[in-house]
Amino acid sequence: MSKEPERAYLSDEFSKMGKEIIDGHADLQFITELGLTIGFLTSNKLKKHDGMAVFADCRKVSEFYKQEFVPFDFLITVYQNTCEFAHFTEKEYRILLYHELLHVGAKQNEKTGEVSMFVRPHDVQEFRTIIDQFGIDWATKGIRPSDSVHAGKFVGELYDEGEDTEEKTGEEDQIQA
Repeated sequence: MSKEPERAYLSDEFSKMGKEIIDGHADLQFITELGLTIGFLTSNKLKKHDGMAVFADCRKVSEFYKQEFVPFDFLITVYQNTCEFAHFTEKEYRILLYHELLHVGAKQNEKTGEVSMFVRPHDVQEFRTIIDQFGIDWATKGIRPSDSVHAGKFVGELYDEGEDTEEKTGEEDQIQA
């Protein structure tokens, strides 16, 4: 018995759901305003990465493929078998699509009007147990934005890493936890 080949298809269901999500979230309005196009795919692949289940992903379509083959700026692929194995509900599919849509990034050059597109990374990378025990913003609780330079210095002293020799302007300083 041979293994079923991995395939991906355009999904009308996820396209409709994706449009509803874009229309319903102010933080996604730039997608419509800039005329970005997103293809929603479903795949039969049971996908894992680093031993973890992957439910979906978002990819920017390269200019090479947009020329002749793919009429979208981004592709969001839902790995249907992985989601079904996890018994996803419609609400969870909607959250998943919202998550993937948040990866869509674009900036418009104010002078030329040209739009540059990119895949946005996650803005939080943390262990679940830390979030559960201490909250998502545990590293910055009680720190005002004006204290960020001092907090960064404190963290450096805490780990005995010494003073940072780069000149600080204050705007680009961030606490890395």
